[in-house]
Amino acid sequence: MSKQLFYIEPFMRGNQHAPFNAAMLQVLQCVYPEAAVTLWCSPDHLLALKEQSPLSAQVTHKPLNVPALSAANKIRWIYKHAAECWVLTKLLIQAHRDAVDLVYFAFLSPPAQWLLSCYRVFFFKKCNIIVQLHGLELLKSSAQNKAVDRLYAWLLRNAFRRKRSGLYYIVLERRAQSYLQEKRLIPPAHLLYIPHPYLFPPPLARQKSANVVTFVHLGVARLSKGSQHFFELAKQFKEEIEQRKLIFRVVGHLLPEMAPYVNSYVVYPKKGEMLPLAEYQEALASADYALFCYGTDSYELTGSGALMDAIAAHKPILGLRNPSFSEIFAIVAQPPGVLFDTLEEMEQYIRSIIHLKTPSQTDREVAFKMLQEHFGVANVAEELRIQLKRVLC
Repeated sequence: MSKQLFYIEPFMRGNQHAPFNAAMLQVLQCVYPEAAVTLWCSPDHLLALKEQSPLSAQVTHKPLNVPALSAANKIRWIYKHAAECWVLTKLLIQAHRDAVDLVYFAFLSPPAQWLLSCYRVFFFKKCNIIVQLHGLELLKSSAQNKAVDRLYAWLLRNAFRRKRSGLYYIVLERRAQSYLQEKRLIPPAHLLYIPHPYLFPPPLARQKSANVVTFVHLGVARLSKGSQHFFELAKQFKEEIEQRKLIFRVVGHLLPEMAPYVNSYVVYPKKGEMLPLAEYQEALASADYALFCYGTDSYELTGSGALMDAIAAHKPILGLRNPSFSEIFAIVAQPPGVLFDTLEEMEQYIRSIIHLKTPSQTDREVAFKMLQEHFGVANVAEELRIQLKRVLC
């Protein structure tokens, strides 16, 4: 009898985490090629997954009601968490009744993580459960952080320290794995690491604009990503931008917190919502460089989907040096871009590009090919297969 798997996305909807979920779904199918997979997600998220890649015939979709996010509406946030916890409860009961072999949660918010840990003390002990961890930067919350972030951090720590027989966690960063073990939050036997899986389509052909160099900021522009520095850098090149020698563009959308930093030297979508996939890919294809201003402690415990997009599109990466980027650059002998210690160094490098009048012709194709193999579904599936064989026997 073939195995039964539940792949559950109870929180994200639409394009949110779609590249990751599309790839991870294929990873699990590679690990369990004969398994019947039930995909639980919102209908609009299903459409986004199909945009990334067609679903296998072995995947059956079951719709979930996933409320939309609304950062400014506290009641809406409470409702969203309540809906997520209800889905968690309902599907655990169904998995228990159907004797499902493995339940994979693609994302759980801190309240849902805490609820799951409580359930495992008393119920659902025979079901193997894997939780994909995202947003672990919350664990570093201090007294200076918002009260809600401190609450989320407490919920996560409390959840991780409970009994966890048959409950396993996956992280996408080595530093996250080390942090959780050093803090004695999750023991090694229950913590798995895999590279960030990604589906790598052939890069789109680029329509080159003569004598214009385009730098892009990928994904959501927010303070935690240092996105304000992207606007500050653009301002340093206002003359070149006005002369149409340079373009600074946000390929994504801006959070309201970015309003004080916005200026006319950056091209950005006026709508506060995610770009359609085709529009996002087209804008990325037109870029010369992907620019990242993450701080030294940004994304230390969380993978960057925007960085994966740059690798997929073969866009040279210009970024501030931090542990996350240094780790990825160390995977390959020839770097896929340049890392800088300061914004001033980055600015000077950009000026050198302008002086050359054309983007750098340094051949980075070997680096991108190696990185795509490392983060590709086949390699990630093999990594996960080995670890699951060890913990699930």
